Amino acid sequence: MSTRRERDKHSCWFRVAVASLLTTAFTTHAMAQSTNRDLSDYYLYACGVEFDACPSGAVRRLPPIVAAPALPIPAGRVWERYFYIETSRLNPNQTLVYRPYAFVQPVPCRIESTTLDRPVFEGAIIRESNRWRWGYAEGCGPDFFIGPSPVRWTLDDEISIGAPVRRRALDGSEFDASPMSIVRAGAPWATYYWGYKIGLVETQSDWNDANRSKFPADWPGFPPSSENFKLTALPAPWAEGEVTEYANSTDFPKQPDAQYFYAASDADRALLDALPNWWRTGRGFKHGGYVSVCRFYGGNNGGPNTHFYSASDTECNWLKGFNFLSYEGQTFRVNLPLPLAANAPAGTRPACPVGSIPLYRLYNNAGALGKTYVSNHRYVTSRSEVEAAVSRGWLDEGTVMCVPE
Repeated sequence: MSTRRERDKHSCWFRVAVASLLTTAFTTHAMAQSTNRDLSDYYLYACGVEFDACPSGAVRRLPPIVAAPALPIPAGRVWERYFYIETSRLNPNQTLVYRPYAFVQPVPCRIESTTLDRPVFEGAIIRESNRWRWGYAEGCGPDFFIGPSPVRWTLDDEISIGAPVRRRALDGSEFDASPMSIVRAGAPWATYYWGYKIGLVETQSDWNDANRSKFPADWPGFPPSSENFKLTALPAPWAEGEVTEYANSTDFPKQPDAQYFYAASDADRALLDALPNWWRTGRGFKHGGYVSVCRFYGGNNGGPNTHFYSASDTECNWLKGFNFLSYEGQTFRVNLPLPLAANAPAGTRPACPVGSIPLYRLYNNAGALGKTYVSNHRYVTSRSEVEAAVSRGWLDEGTVMCVPE
């Protein structure tokens, strides 16, 4: 780990039913690639914070604010307090991750980083043989007139890039994160969670003292759970595109108002624009946020001839268990509403994370007795539209997602 001075320098749906530097001799590095999805949008770096280090075309971004009450600095930005994560104009397709520092437990260090080559594939495994040192007050060195401290330990690491899972920040907001699991000297060590479009946001100790014998007798410190940190709250979302509302009453004459579909991709819009019975209503909403939205279709396997969208991972997993539904993948991204306080009065609408507005879901009540039309949902950002639809027989299902302002 270099010194700080060096761094500065250089459901109502079913009502009917860090690596080594490759040029050094200090660390060996090998990555087993995978053909799985690219997770580069999770493994982000901060750039342009104190000086213009951004690669050409990269978006300037600040690292997230995390909290760790047991640490010397209880809250702060990741790169300033706990880790150092960077890229450079010379190597824009690499993210360099340096060791944690400023922890309570003794933290040995190394000059080299873990190198994440882009694209970062789900299922990839990085194997390193790392040479660890006792650091000076601010790092391993070299520190101007002082050379690097001598290598004292050599340990093998295996770093696994995991499929995204749903996590929560301290304020209850949810986000998708890829776990980076570290096995050190053959023992589970720690898991670092990298949030979508946020970067490193959370650490989790996986250490078990039963594995102490796998380490050198004089190895000084192990990761206690008391030194974990977590994301405090989501930053404002990135607006990644538009969702366009389409309607069709010709093929669905019994539907109240019409049958609605929501297109988030240019391919879907091109397909619907070419069909004479579907038209754009002129309504829609921005999409972007930190959780993915799953889409299901019921018309292929005897289910209702309609599409359904959800950002709840619990609801999405539940719906996958119905064989008359076709899972069509993750279609766009949003935020989820913040959880209500335990003492919130009945009828309180949940708030949205910063930079987001509510997206309301309406159900056409096709499951009610005597109804002969197909189940369908609408998604709108206007309360007046919700109230007008309710007056025509639709059911208000409340705030189910939050979308960029």
